[in-house]
Amino acid sequence: MAETERCFDSKSGMHHRHICSVCIESNAARTDSDGWFAMTYFYLFVAIIFEVAATSALKQADGFTKLWPSLICLAGYAAAFYFLSILVKTMPVGIVYAIWSGAGIVLIAAIGWFWFKQPLDMPAIIGLSLIIAGVLIVNLFSGTVGH
Repeated sequence: MAETERCFDSKSGMHHRHICSVCIESNAARTDSDGWFAMTYFYLFVAIIFEVAATSALKQADGFTKLWPSLICLAGYAAAFYFLSILVKTMPVGIVYAIWSGAGIVLIAAIGWFWFKQPLDMPAIIGLSLIIAGVLIVNLFSGTVGH
């Protein structure tokens, strides 16, 4: 009897267990053993870093009137969207965007506070905490993510 495989179905965006030689042979599914999970979160991390760098440079770009900060913005957003385009091949776009934008919002708020000296009041801190809680809930408890 064949062993069951834990595979990711890119069409449904879900992991499933099955005995399905067609799915396995056609590469329509990816097993956890090929590093899919680690690479997915690596690409997501890289996309977040590029987005945060681009958004941080946006203030210095001064309406795209300064060359280097403007180039950092354009290159950073292009790289971020490139990595997002890879992610949406194997994860639902809404989940990818929720995690990417939520993490980006929180990191940009922290950079604004520490680097640009833009303090946050208590309602802003509570709101950012709720964003963090939402990202954690999606990642830890949602079957939609594809764990």
